[in-house]
Amino acid sequence: MSIKSRNYRDVLSAPEAEVVKTFVDELLIPNSAKIHFMYSRGDITVAAFDPLPSVYGIFPALGGVKGGGPIFAMSASGRKSLSEYEPVTKKWFERKLPDGFAKIFAVIHSGTFLFNWSSSHTLEIELGSLDQEKSN
Repeated sequence: MSIKSRNYRDVLSAPEAEVVKTFVDELLIPNSAKIHFMYSRGDITVAAFDPLPSVYGIFPALGGVKGGGPIFAMSASGRKSLSEYEPVTKKWFERKLPDGFAKIFAVIHSGTFLFNWSSSHTLEIELGSLDQEKSN
């Protein structure tokens, strides 16, 4: 089974990659076991990192609760809404990842990302999920 993604360092600009590295170091690595446990139950993890106030409204729709923390399981209604809105996201939800990987829907500042996170702490961006790829 192949993974349809590539390392974030190979895709993002240097400033963006630095922010994502901080996201990995400060949020994903300390919560890696929790993220992989969620995925083993069939859940998609939502990870919020330094979100701007303009995106706060997305969290209740995805299953987050006020004061609930930056890592939570996406709700079924959140998954359904995103599937209807974005074909790449729908395919990502439906595709099984290789053993050792988990899916993360990340909200970083004001952007969203589809990440595949490995148990060896490698972070991959889902192929076709970045805005610049969608506009081509």
